Amino acid sequence: MDKQKGLQQFKIITVTHNRVDINVVGRLHLEETMASARFASAMQVMDLREIMFLSTCNRVEFVVVSQNEIDNEWLTRFYSHLYPDWKKEEVEDVVLFSEVYENRNAVEHLFRVAASLDSLVLGEREIITQVRRAYERSHAAGLTGDLIRLVMRKTIETAKEIFTQTEVATHPVSVVSLAYRALLKLDLPEKIRVVVVGAGETNTTLLRLLKQKWTGEVTVYNRSLSNAEQLASEMKGRAVALDRLPHHKGGFDLLLACTGATDPTVTSKNYTAMLAGESGPKIIVDLGVPADVDREVMMQNDVHRIAVADLKPIAAENLKAREKEMQLCRAIVSKNMREFQQLYQERQVEIAMREIPHQVKAIKEKALQTVFAKELSELDATSRRVLEKVMRYMEKKYISGPMKMAKEIMLRNHND
Repeated sequence: MDKQKGLQQFKIITVTHNRVDINVVGRLHLEETMASARFASAMQVMDLREIMFLSTCNRVEFVVVSQNEIDNEWLTRFYSHLYPDWKKEEVEDVVLFSEVYENRNAVEHLFRVAASLDSLVLGEREIITQVRRAYERSHAAGLTGDLIRLVMRKTIETAKEIFTQTEVATHPVSVVSLAYRALLKLDLPEKIRVVVVGAGETNTTLLRLLKQKWTGEVTVYNRSLSNAEQLASEMKGRAVALDRLPHHKGGFDLLLACTGATDPTVTSKNYTAMLAGESGPKIIVDLGVPADVDREVMMQNDVHRIAVADLKPIAAENLKAREKEMQLCRAIVSKNMREFQQLYQERQVEIAMREIPHQVKAIKEKALQTVFAKELSELDATSRRVLEKVMRYMEKKYISGPMKMAKEIMLRNHND
């Protein structure tokens, strides 16, 4: 017997930063005011029993309960219905980058998402709140039912257990994660002016993280203007050729520097020009190897520096601790998957047997009012009350007894 068979209708369609540009992920976001109506319509058109929608800056997750096979053709119809303004090519691109999880894999995937094990920054606690709110919105809109409710209950329990029983959130490994956490500790205003020197993966990842907390002007300088334009477009900023750095106008609050240059890109002279006459303290995040900001800049100016040379030793120490914590996380996920399977099977027994009380009650009423009506009419009031009391007791036991036996049989089969 396939113990996972009952979960085959539970599926998750996801598009994340791991496989596609974050701009594409952002285009999948639906405002709450229109999302409910579109998903309610999609439930009918696509024959869905339940649906839940999670959207963050780095991922979208469509959690569905459906008997349909989710292939590329199905995904094309699904996206075309949810995003009717999209062109055919846009739909095809998203279909190409979509990942589909089914059955037990879908449940485990949701556990990992809520516990931030699949996030851009491992251990980021905000995701558990985002998952919970996504469910609450979908439930309030009447889009979810018993299965998603059951999965979500265990999902939140699993995430809480990982955050409270492990230190996964306290041991970032990458220098980008460490730099981001260092910035979180600073008293930065909500709107900041950011100058970015270098449009590579490191600065791109850090900017995406910053976008979650801060807004403001972003200016990207890079040798390849096309790469600068791509990153600037994602951040709704402006792109400038790197040789124009000494002519920067407008000042800045935060400077991010990471290029492949062998000599400092930001010299003392360049930096002074970039200040545009401002004299207040500035923040520099220099993740270049070797450093992209000349040492003289720090010596001659009021600067708070976050540098890769300071972060790498911390990352190396955290790597050992992180592996230990990840082993604990995987063990917690596995344990909760076993508990969920048992919980799900118990729920299936309850659903299968929930008609029994109505059937037993109908049998009792027929016995009292039809089959033994004549005999009962000959009983005195006291005897009739005792008889009805006995029947109510037996009715209750007839329900609880078989339910208990069914659960015991189910548990034996599960353990076998």
